[in-house]
Amino acid sequence: MSEALSARWFELDEGSEPWPCAPDALARAKFRIVKVVEIDPTELIGAGVQYAWSESTPTLYKIKEALEQQRGQAIPLDALRKAVDGAINKGLIVLADPATRTIPTTEALLNLRVRLPKATLRTEAALTPKQIQDFANIVSQLKQAAPELEFAFWVSLTAEGERPSEAVLAKLNALLDKVRGGWKLEE
Repeated sequence: MSEALSARWFELDEGSEPWPCAPDALARAKFRIVKVVEIDPTELIGAGVQYAWSESTPTLYKIKEALEQQRGQAIPLDALRKAVDGAINKGLIVLADPATRTIPTTEALLNLRVRLPKATLRTEAALTPKQIQDFANIVSQLKQAAPELEFAFWVSLTAEGERPSEAVLAKLNALLDKVRGGWKLEE
């Protein structure tokens, strides 16, 4: 049950016995299913939140507040973070501070400022491991060819096949974490 609570599948009902509790208090522990909230990344810049964009670099708090008002429901941080990741990946928004390397998973997320990109050129391709190495070798040439552009690289990694053991998954995630903190494979 503790795992389900931390994964936000359930939450304690108001007036419930705190969890974990003693075996004799189990009958007083009341849980409810958490409603899953998903946000399409385009909602972050949609018509319903335009007043949040009255500043050129609004905080994610202001955008979250506008979304909550538009939807009439609270937006959990994890849903907002996922939408922000998606919006950045799609080139819909960019972080206002180029020094920001990672998007926080805590309340600090709400203090981040974002902006609309001036122009976004995109490409995507499925690359072999050799092509990834070739790509890494030309990154500096891309920057030299167009120094006025700010390049951002978003990598999507899929691993298909039989589900690996927890030990193998932990090894894979440890390797990915060496590249970027918090980067991990998930279902």
